[in-house]
Amino acid sequence: SNLNTLKSLKIDHNLITTNGLWDGGLGKMKSLTYLNMGWNQLTELGGKLFDPKPSNLTYLNLSHNDLNVLPMSLYEVKSLQELYLEYNNLNELKDRFGNLTNLHTINLGNNRLFELPNTMEKIKQLSGTIDLSNNLFEDRPDDLLWKLPYIKHVILSGCPLNPEGLSILQFLINGDLAVMEGDLDGAVEDYTSVLNINPYHFEAV
Repeated sequence: SNLNTLKSLKIDHNLITTNGLWDGGLGKMKSLTYLNMGWNQLTELGGKLFDPKPSNLTYLNLSHNDLNVLPMSLYEVKSLQELYLEYNNLNELKDRFGNLTNLHTINLGNNRLFELPNTMEKIKQLSGTIDLSNNLFEDRPDDLLWKLPYIKHVILSGCPLNPEGLSILQFLINGDLAVMEGDLDGAVEDYTSVLNINPYHFEAV
């Protein structure tokens, strides 16, 4: 009965490994909205960790672990609004990622991703900054992220971008520096150069 009323669970900054997890246990926490499992030693998550799904979970932090893949059951936790996956070894997000349509915040920095699933365009509530830094992107995912109108800043520093992507990056940096120095004419020139290369809505990197 205590599990049914638990709303927040913080087990971050421990030495929890995959063997220390329990399959299906989260589904018993009917009131759980906040779960922080960051800064542990997780290499994988049991296939049934989120099955049955915790139907009210809105915040999930799995950052600073050693995850290679996410369990398919996670993609069915459609109540999620914030998802933190930075500092893992993720090399792929499955197409079912698009099921998480209530997400408004996600951090994917410092993984091994080289592309984003096209189904991500369904997550229209994503807003603010999306951190893709220190991944393996060679091409900027402009076509996909252009379809997410509330994304304002995209961070791609530390990615092995191709020359076109790097030129866009440099123009954006130069434009931001010009704004900080009060050189609005210079900023307009740099930002216009970005639009001439690729007319999408990245404002900062």
